[in-house]
Amino acid sequence: MKKGILIGALLSGVLTVAAAQHTRELVIFPFGTGSNVQVPEEFNLNTELMNALYAQLKEIPGIYVMRFKETNPAVRRALDENRLRRDRLNPPFNVKEADGTWRSARIGQILGVNYVLAGSIEEFRYDPTTKRATITVSLDLVQVSDGAVVVSLAESGQGRL
Repeated sequence: MKKGILIGALLSGVLTVAAAQHTRELVIFPFGTGSNVQVPEEFNLNTELMNALYAQLKEIPGIYVMRFKETNPAVRRALDENRLRRDRLNPPFNVKEADGTWRSARIGQILGVNYVLAGSIEEFRYDPTTKRATITVSLDLVQVSDGAVVVSLAESGQGRL
């Protein structure tokens, strides 16, 4: 998907600088979906977007990229120890909790990563007859250590699938 390439390119510049000294770990969270999203029957939009971002970001030297999984042992342990609520494992992850911390950064601390990438698919329209799609995505790249938003962006695009 073209959208993953554009966003991956934008983030790669920021992460290349951040990774210059030693390997940094980044986790990509599943995307939330807005009310303007027509869920396509032909494919899993969330998976496709995550895969496109993963493919772009894993090429950046000094960055170890992983996808968020509820089955991660650190997440399971945090659930068992009541340090994390199960309802916090569903998108959107780019929201602030009651104490002002980013949900994604809180889970990133549990995972022991340096950065978290979370976002929402704000709009998606797909015409199966023309195979044309329109997508709008918002993303937040957060540094886990201090909860600072490194990059916040929203991008729209059109293309053929």
